[in-house]
Amino acid sequence: MTLVRWFPRRDLLTIQNEMNRLFENFFGSSKFDEAEPMWSPRMDVIESKDDYIVKADIPGVRKEDVKITLNENVLTVQGERAEEVKKDSDTYHLIERRVGKFSRSLTLPTNVVVEKIKAKFNDGVLTITLPKAEEAKPREISIESN
Repeated sequence: MTLVRWFPRRDLLTIQNEMNRLFENFFGSSKFDEAEPMWSPRMDVIESKDDYIVKADIPGVRKEDVKITLNENVLTVQGERAEEVKKDSDTYHLIERRVGKFSRSLTLPTNVVVEKIKAKFNDGVLTITLPKAEEAKPREISIESN
């Protein structure tokens, strides 16, 4: 058994690298990142009385490179951010921005009106408004007197 020192303040990238190393040790040398890098955009999901609103941060992605689908209450946002052309004359000291394909799926808790879904893309933020179906909206029930 190997003991590994625990560092509670590790950042997520370090944890991801450790997980990749574990998979490589278990399955042999893998080329997950080199074959087709994937990343997931950060999202906010807001529920109002009438709608679900999903906001995704996808800066540097053109709206033509984004595909939104809804299948059996699963909303999927996918696309690709192209890699910038690097000049040989430049020296890169740090590269952290993710490029390549991305995909993110969310299961909606109730039915939505598919025909009224709207998507807007502004300043790198994709906003999807999904109107709730009438049967999913909360209703007040009146109490009858005797």
